[in-house]
Formats: sequence, structure tokens, C-alpha cells
Amino acid sequence: MKTDRGVGLAIRILTTSSVTLRNCNLHPQLAELVQNESGLILFSGPTGSGKSTTMAAMLEEINATSNRHIITLESPIEYRLQPKKALIRQREVGVHTPSFEQGLMDCLREDPDVIVVGEMREAEAMRLTLSAAETGHLVMATLHGSNSADAVYRMMMSFPPERQGTVLAQLGDSLLAIITQKMTYREDQNLMVPTLEILMASHAVKNAVRKGEASKLISLLQVGGPDGSWTFERYASWLDQKREWIHPEPPAAAGIETASESTSSAPAFETQIDFVEEARTTAPRAYRPPPDVKPSTAPQTNQMRTLPPKRTVESSKRSVTRMDKEGRIEIPDLDFDLDALAAQVAKTVKGDDSDA
Repeated sequence: MKTDRGVGLAIRILTTSSVTLRNCNLHPQLAELVQNESGLILFSGPTGSGKSTTMAAMLEEINATSNRHIITLESPIEYRLQPKKALIRQREVGVHTPSFEQGLMDCLREDPDVIVVGEMREAEAMRLTLSAAETGHLVMATLHGSNSADAVYRMMMSFPPERQGTVLAQLGDSLLAIITQKMTYREDQNLMVPTLEILMASHAVKNAVRKGEASKLISLLQVGGPDGSWTFERYASWLDQKREWIHPEPPAAAGIETASESTSSAPAFETQIDFVEEARTTAPRAYRPPPDVKPSTAPQTNQMRTLPPKRTVESSKRSVTRMDKEGRIEIPDLDFDLDALAAQVAKTVKGDDSDA
């Protein structure tokens, strides 16, 4: 996004390990929810509370245990799911479908068994999600809410008053559970773990939803332990008794190529060496005296110095060249002295040597 200080960036870090109920330290009861053939599972919680990860873990449970057709509508796609037993088709809003509403209408014609709605934002998306749950599909969807009662209230208030009764009746008939989630830090494990509030859709809960009595859901959650409901406090007690903890694996470090490995392989590296060797051949030569200066007065820098052997690069196009400390070019493949050749050329120019 653009800000007053320039361009800003929001990054969501996803785990690199396998996303399963066990690896995410989630309660195994969630595996029982995805065994239903139809119904609606709502995920509620603030942004960044791990709703997408929990939903992906439940999808992996389906993928590993049953042969079903899963279609996801996400914005954006966060976890790439690899088909195992299930057939999985993931769609991103804005890329594969223009909107959640259009994606829901399309996927209902494609014989899905499980439909995942990344986020219910508009009333039309909520209506289509409820219709899909009523017509024999298992639907999982997310929306923002601090608890189960808040999720039902937000969904009800998204519609005009004349339609709220119909929406609440659909929600009460199709609801399986409302899962509210938040992340808590455990110092004993040095780990962030999800803490859940699970409201199972008992007969009392369904009746309260149909009547629009969202405030009663809090008390029904407190007494719903026998039905499988969990408050945040009870779930935290279960986490305190948990003995097996799974810590996310650190990302694998990328391999670093050593110098010895790099000199023995890539053509691109050979091209770089050729460029260096070409630069060496164009370096200035050492100072040489004019022809009229006697050899005794010539600087001593004209003498070739013997240097320790250097690493050379084989080339089929030219001789290998090396350079001494004073910038002189060494040509080890030649068997004559350059100084003697220069002196012979000087004598020839002055006419002192007819044999030249």
C-alpha cells in the first residue's frame, strides 16, 4: 500500500511444515466435524488468529481419509493443498473467479462435496453459503467475530429486517458448529498455540439461532460440555494437560556454493573468467626506454621477474596470460625474450643491423 512514508508492505508468514490437526496442536475432536456429509462450520475470530490454518488442517484431514471433491474460494490462496484421496480445486478471487458470489454459483454446478469460503463479507455471499449448506454440501466459511454469539449476530444484521427470519431459519437448520479462535503464547513450550471456543449445534443451540436469541448462546456454551462444546477456559485446561507438543520445523537453509565447487562447473563462470582474462591482456605494459638510451641506463624494471605459479583457465581460443606486480604481461607459451626483440627492432630502424 502507499503511505506518507512511501510504499508499505503487509506480510503474512505461513508455516513450512505439514498443516495437520496434530502438527497444529489442535484438538482431535475437529476431525469428527469433517466426517459430516453436509452442514455449515463457521470459523470466527479476529484477523491473524489462525482461522485459515485451522481450516487448512481440517481440509487435510478430509484429504487423508475420504474420497471427496473439495472446492475452495479464497482471497488469496494461502495453503496449496496436494490431492491425496480427495480431489481438490482451489480458486482465487480476482484470478480464477471475479467474486465470492460468482464462485459460489459456479461451484454449485460442479458436483462438489466440500465447499470452502475464505471469507463471508457481503450478504449475497452469506445467502449462497447457507443455500449450499442446505443442499447437501459440507461448507466451511470464516467471518469476523469475537465469540459465537457475535458471529451469529453479525450474520443476522447483514440482512434487512424482512429477510432476517429466513436467514436465521437456514442457519439454524444447517449449522454444525461455530469455532472461535485466538492465539496464545505458552512460555513452557516457547510456542504460539491456537485456543478455541467450540459451540456445537445442539437442539437448544439451533432453536436459539432460529429465534434470533444470540445472547442465549453464551449460557448454552457454558452448559454444553456434554454436547462437545468448549469454552476458552476449558480448552485452556486441556492445553495444560497436553503432553505431546509439535513444534514447527525451521525452514531449510539454502545451500551455499563454495569456491572449489564454483570453479569446476558453470559455463557462466567460465564466461566471467574469460572477461577477466581479456581485461588483463589490455593492461598497460611496463616502461621501456627510447632507442637512443644505452642499455646500461635502462631502468631495472625491464627484467622479467619469476612469479609463483598462478591458477590458469584453459582456453582453446588463445594463450593463457598472466601479469606481474608491475603490470607486465607474461606469455609463458612463447620461447623468446621480448626485451631482446625490442632491441633488435630498434637497431633495424636505425640501420645498425643489416642482418635483421
